[in-house]
Amino acid sequence: MSNYTNIIPHFLSTTIAMLLLVSCTQEVEEPDIANGNIQLSIGQISLDTETRATPSVLGKPLAGNFDLLIQRTGTSIVAYDGSFTESVSVKPGTYDIIATCGEDVRIGRDAPFYKGTAQVAVEKDKTTSVTIPCRVANALISVKFGKDEEENARFEHHYADYGVLVKIGSESMTISSTETATSIYFPAGSNPELSFYGTLRNADNRQVSFDLTSENLPKVLNEAEHAIVTLTLPNPETASVIDISTVDVETVTLDETIPLSWLPLPNVKPEHNYDRNECLQGTDITFTNSYPGMEWKAEVTDAQGTLLRTIEGSGELVSSCINIEEGWKYIPAGEYTATFYLNFDGKISKTGTRTFTVDNPNLKVTASAYTSYSLYQQGNVQQANACEPYTVYSPTVSVNVQSSLWNDARYTCSLNTTLEGTAITNVTTESSAEGTIFSFGNQQNITPSLNGCELMASLSFDKITKNASTIVYVTGLPANFAPPTQEHWSGPGSINWSSSEVQLTGTGSQSITSNKFAVPNGTKVEASYKVLLHGGWVGTTLTLSFGTHDFFSENVSGSVSGKDAPYEDTAVFTTSADVTEAKANNSYGTASTCSYIYYLNYHYAE
Repeated sequence: MSNYTNIIPHFLSTTIAMLLLVSCTQEVEEPDIANGNIQLSIGQISLDTETRATPSVLGKPLAGNFDLLIQRTGTSIVAYDGSFTESVSVKPGTYDIIATCGEDVRIGRDAPFYKGTAQVAVEKDKTTSVTIPCRVANALISVKFGKDEEENARFEHHYADYGVLVKIGSESMTISSTETATSIYFPAGSNPELSFYGTLRNADNRQVSFDLTSENLPKVLNEAEHAIVTLTLPNPETASVIDISTVDVETVTLDETIPLSWLPLPNVKPEHNYDRNECLQGTDITFTNSYPGMEWKAEVTDAQGTLLRTIEGSGELVSSCINIEEGWKYIPAGEYTATFYLNFDGKISKTGTRTFTVDNPNLKVTASAYTSYSLYQQGNVQQANACEPYTVYSPTVSVNVQSSLWNDARYTCSLNTTLEGTAITNVTTESSAEGTIFSFGNQQNITPSLNGCELMASLSFDKITKNASTIVYVTGLPANFAPPTQEHWSGPGSINWSSSEVQLTGTGSQSITSNKFAVPNGTKVEASYKVLLHGGWVGTTLTLSFGTHDFFSENVSGSVSGKDAPYEDTAVFTTSADVTEAKANNSYGTASTCSYIYYLNYHYAE
C-alpha cells in the first residue's frame, strides 16, 4: 500500500491500431452522394475533454483515442473506418457503430481495452446524434492482502515480501504487496490461475509458493468483470495457511476501470492543536493521500450525523483549526465518521467511510489566590501589612482553552468554584495568552485556620472535567486593636470596655483574650503596645502574650496613687509554636489596682 501514492497516471496512446476482421469483399460507401449526418460522442466525453486520472490511477481515454467503424446494418458496406470524429456524413439508412480503444492484450498490467457499440437510423438531410456507451471489454483481477488492516498486519509480520502470481495460459504477471492498486488485465473468457509467493521472516528467509483455489473464484471472467480477490491469514497465525477469503466480482465501466469501493480509504489522524503557550486552539485533522492526482473531499460527522468539518482538494488534505471559518474548530473527544468523495469530471462519487477516535485534550486548570500571609512568605512584608486580616484576595481559575472555544455555545462548559466549601460567584471571564481566566471578587470575613483555606475549582469543558485547588492561609494578621473591643476580645472579671482604653481592675486576676489568630510557627511578628499599670495596696502585674511568647511583663509594687506614665513600645519576635490567641493578663491586684490597655497591634515583621 505504501507505493500507492507513487503511481503515476498512465495515459493511453493517442492512436492505437484497431484490430478488426474485415471481409475482403467489404465495400466503402461513397461520401460525395451522402445527404445525412451522424453526430458522435463516446459516453460523456467530447473531443476537448482533458484527460484526468481515473479512480484506478489510469488515464481515462480521450474521445480522440478511440477508433470508429461505421457499417450499414446487415451489409459489408463501410461508411467510416478510422480515428474518432465528431461528425460523419452518410447516406440515409441504419448503421452499426463499433468504437474501440486500446489493445485486448494476452495479459497486461493496468491495460484496459475499451469497446462500445450502438445502432443509429439516419434520415435524409438530417443530423442524428448518437452516444456510444463504452466499457472495459477485457477482464481483470486485483488482490487484497487481508480483509482489514489487522489482518494485513499479520501478512507483514510473517513475510518480508510477498504477492500473487496471475497466470493466463503460458503467460503470467505478479501483483506484489506494494501494488494493491494494480490490476492484471486479460481477454474476456480466460481462466486465471493464482498462486501466492513470499519470503518468510525467519532465520533462513525461506521462500514459499503455493496455489490458491476457491469455489468463489470463477473459472472464466467475462467482459468488464473485475474479480477482487481477498486473501486471508488466520489468527492464531500460521504462516503457511493462506487462502482466498472472498472473491467479489464487479462490473467496470469507462469511468470506473477499478471501482471506487476498491480504492484504499484515506487514514484519518486527528490531533488537538496548542499554541506556543500550550493553549488549546482547536483540532487538526490530516487525511492521507489515497487518491493521487485527484480532486476529493472529506466530511466529518458525529454519531448524530452532525456535520462538523468539510475539506476538499488534492493530495494529502490537512484540515487545520486555525483556518476554519465555518465548522467546528475543536472536535470533542469521541467517535466520528469520515466520509470520502471523489470529484471526477464534475461527477461526485462517494468512495466509503472510515471511523476514527478523537482523544481527550490535555486540559490544564489552575486555581490561585493570595492573602497577607502569602505576601509575607514572598518577602513583601509592607504589602502584607497593608492587607485586611481576614480576606482572601483575587480568587482566580484559569484553563488552557482559548476563550473563543469556551464561549462557543456548541461546546458544553461549566465552572464550579468554592472557598472552604462555600460556593463563590460573580465571576468575570477574560481572555489571556494562556487561555481563559475566571476572576472572582475578594472574599472577606474568612475565619483563620492553621489548616489553611482551600480554593477549589471543578471545570468542565465539553464533558471533560478537571479539578484544581490551592491552599492559602488566613492568619488574622495584620491586627490593629486601638483599643481592644468586645467584638474581638473577651475575658472574665471586672473589665471596663471604654471607647479609648480597656481597664482591667479588681481583686485577683483579670484578663482579656482574642482567639482570632492562626499564625504558623516560625512567623516573625512585630507587636506594638501602649499600656499603663496603676498600683493599689499590694501592687499589680500586667503580662502581654502572643501565643506562648510573653513580649511584655511589668509590675507595680506597693501603694501608688494616680496613674503612672504608660509603657509604649514595640517588640519583635519569631513565634516558636503555632499561635491561636493573644492575651493581656492583669494579676495580684486589689480592688484599687488596675491596668489600662490603649492599643495592641500585631503585624508581620521584616
